[in-house]
Amino acid sequence: MSETTTAPLDHPEHEWADLLRGLTLPQRKAVLSTLQQSAVSGWPATRAGVESLVAYAQGQITAQEYAARSLVELGYADVQTARELLARASAEKEPVTPAPTLHEPTGRLDPDAGYDFLFER
Repeated sequence: MSETTTAPLDHPEHEWADLLRGLTLPQRKAVLSTLQQSAVSGWPATRAGVESLVAYAQGQITAQEYAARSLVELGYADVQTARELLARASAEKEPVTPAPTLHEPTGRLDPDAGYDFLFER
């Protein structure tokens, strides 16, 4: 195996150096650990994925938005579905539990796809 092939797995700090600038040391360690674990588990990072992870580490996006972006990045949801999941997350923060609703299909993906991934019951 060449160094080029293994560099992102073994050294994400080099592959994504431009995206990691500006992180505090604890943030950087957390991001690098996450990238390494992701690669080991068979999900190597993409530029968009690292950008989202860095935004989450810096507090620029919420955990729900990070999860929704990840679903889109991994191909489990489209942007429309991700928006619906985020809207549902906001609604669930209200003390009143909304009545169940039926969703018309918005495309080829189910609008409930990934719901369990995003929200603990």
